[in-house]
Amino acid sequence: MSKCVVHWWTFLQRVMKDCDALYAPLEKHIADSFLPALFGSPLGKNSTDAEIVRDLTALPVKFCGLSIPNPTLSSLEQRSVSHACCSHLIQAIRGVKLFNMNDHGTSVGQSKATYLESKAEKLEAKMEDFLGKLSRDKSGKAYLARTIRRGCKTGSWLSSFPSFVNGTLLGCQEFRDALCWRYGIPCTLPKSCDGCGKPFDFEHSQKCLVGGMVHRRHNAVRDELIDLFRTALGKSRASPEPLISPGVKSIIDSGMKESGTQHNIQLDDLDAMRGDLWVRELWNDRMDGIIDVRITDTDNKSQRNTSDPMKVLAKHEKEKKNKYQELCLAQRRSFTPFVVSCDGLLGREAGLLLKRLSELLSAKWEKPYSVVHCFVKTRISFAIIRATNYCLRGPRIPSSYICQSVQWQGGSGLGLYRSQ
Repeated sequence: MSKCVVHWWTFLQRVMKDCDALYAPLEKHIADSFLPALFGSPLGKNSTDAEIVRDLTALPVKFCGLSIPNPTLSSLEQRSVSHACCSHLIQAIRGVKLFNMNDHGTSVGQSKATYLESKAEKLEAKMEDFLGKLSRDKSGKAYLARTIRRGCKTGSWLSSFPSFVNGTLLGCQEFRDALCWRYGIPCTLPKSCDGCGKPFDFEHSQKCLVGGMVHRRHNAVRDELIDLFRTALGKSRASPEPLISPGVKSIIDSGMKESGTQHNIQLDDLDAMRGDLWVRELWNDRMDGIIDVRITDTDNKSQRNTSDPMKVLAKHEKEKKNKYQELCLAQRRSFTPFVVSCDGLLGREAGLLLKRLSELLSAKWEKPYSVVHCFVKTRISFAIIRATNYCLRGPRIPSSYICQSVQWQGGSGLGLYRSQ
């Protein structure tokens, strides 16, 4: 919608004076029909939250919005900006000045820069004002505002065109679920989990281990990283599940035997420790890299009291480094934790890794870094959304409840089938 229809009414607002009232029926249809249909549910738990969510959707994506502006509020602004950009052209038409293409270009550029600078400040103030008005829970915590504020950094998937070739496709239900997560709107879910039988909600879906959905979510993001690194470096230079420290336990044990000493270190699991992705010469030409992926729900009860979700991700990164970094450095390998939230918020290390991946792809494809980095972030954003949706919509019911295995070993058992 922001790529086509909005431009139509924006053009009319630039050339027509005082036309805000004419767009009232359009805004009513957007708020009462279009947005509820887009979300697949009401916009909030109450009318106040619904109005605020509508106000938020009018903001740009990087300000937690959907770039669906309210046409009844933008007419004066659009007309004034258009008038400022065309000021030299208007004066030339009126005969006040001689038209000069360079002067016209300068006028347009300066007017746009001034408008965009003031617009960013206004949008930031509007966003904070809207978030401050959202309802709070019984303890007075602004969890809903905390969830929506993350949308400033997780909207890459909203700014791209659907494309099978580029891997930017979402199903109807996936898209609606992602919108509901973005604005903290409850979506239609079963009352109980089909795997463990406990009450089912978004938080439970992301932590229930029955059915292997959490493991599948993890592997989906890992596989996306592998695919991108193999595209950048070649299939032989990136592989999944590398050993962190192969043979370390036997080396330490033999060393202790030779010296006649004993140790209390638990080394039984060292040889089995694995990362998620090995990349040859990841950061430089002399050191391979190990990457380990973790996806966490920053809104679950154990983590949502931390005001800044980035601190939650930093805590998980530190846990990963404490566990693996020293062992990797002993093997002359770098270690990078790839920690992200369920809605696509990237940890600091994950952001740096995607920048490095973008550099490699930019050099290979000979394309601008900014374009490639946008593509990489968008691919990862879509992968995380699809992976999170596995946990929300995927079946957890045990296979033994669905069908019965064959009860005989030899072919003579078919006689039981034929006799019925």
